[in-house]
Amino acid sequence: MPNNKKSSPWSILFQPDAFNMSGERLMGRQAAGYSYVKGVASLGFDKISFYTKNLTDREKVTNLIQPLLTKKTDIQWVPWDEPHKSQEFGGIFFPEPKIGIQSLFRTKFGHNAYSLVGITHTTASDSVIDTVSDFLVKPLRPWDALICTSKSVKSTLDTIIENQKEFLKSEINANKINDPLLPIIPLGINNDEFIYDDALREEGRSEMNINEDDIGIIFVGRLSFHAKSHHYPMFHSLNELAKEIGPDKKIHLILTGWFGNDNIKNVYIEEHRIIAPNVVLHIADGRNQDIKHKTIAASDIFLSLSDNVQETFGLTPLEAMSAGLPVIVSDWNGYRETVRDKKDGFMIPTKTLANGNGQDLIDNYRKGVYTYDYYIGYLSQIISVDI
Repeated sequence: MPNNKKSSPWSILFQPDAFNMSGERLMGRQAAGYSYVKGVASLGFDKISFYTKNLTDREKVTNLIQPLLTKKTDIQWVPWDEPHKSQEFGGIFFPEPKIGIQSLFRTKFGHNAYSLVGITHTTASDSVIDTVSDFLVKPLRPWDALICTSKSVKSTLDTIIENQKEFLKSEINANKINDPLLPIIPLGINNDEFIYDDALREEGRSEMNINEDDIGIIFVGRLSFHAKSHHYPMFHSLNELAKEIGPDKKIHLILTGWFGNDNIKNVYIEEHRIIAPNVVLHIADGRNQDIKHKTIAASDIFLSLSDNVQETFGLTPLEAMSAGLPVIVSDWNGYRETVRDKKDGFMIPTKTLANGNGQDLIDNYRKGVYTYDYYIGYLSQIISVDI
């Protein structure tokens, strides 16, 4: 539907990595960033603004936005050293949480000159924890905000901020502390992109040799047992199902995603052979959007048993539901806010240790004993999906 507003909301800070859908390491934040830009481009604004560092970035923006525009649109540039010129658009949208430091840069222009809006996806890293803690000693104003994509995100940030408040009160007797605005705005998708015809479904099933009576079950996302979801519950459960339904109807597991390295890929392939020999395995490159859509169209059921603290929202279950697939997901973090048990699919009980446990893991990560990868990997080992 055409938009009657002349100017888009916010001048968008352009960071190539935040909107890149063609890289080797496609992440959820990049998919969300690209979806946001695509949404802005499709709404028919007369003017869209970007906050860019240099002419090279302006060229990259033009190449990104032009194919997405639905009408002739004036692209306006906010110079890097003149962020106050974003005022016409309400301020600047940063596809990251680092708005505290930006509020310091704003001081020279006056804090009422424009707003700062950021967003955060992962909340477990020390960089995000430190960034959010730092908000309380930066000149952020009530017209600034950090968007939380779920209740899970906001709950984490509230805890970080409350702990920092108590610290500032006890250490420097700080009594005047402004809380940053933390609105919950879930991520969205364009439903039209997930309306598939029978021809695409038939093409996808034919390419994977999935017969009409076979069952295609798809996982979409990063293929990582330490940073996304461990494959054992998925492999084991589907193998038991395959044995139960017998040889006349095959279970096909379609892993549409990407591996961080060949070692991880080899683990998946070898452990499929050991754990799920009765399940037909397909591995598809989920970074290729055409392949992703074809494999979703070819599937009957979506399955994602995430067991990681990084799963703060989860776009892929939304995409599956948009395509008309029932979903099976872990009852975990952000998934709880997008899937209604026994209405959109099934929530599989997922548990971890009680509050107060795991302090040694946090301490070792914060002190640099563990890298972030080791930290989230160890945390995933104390999370259990009910097989």
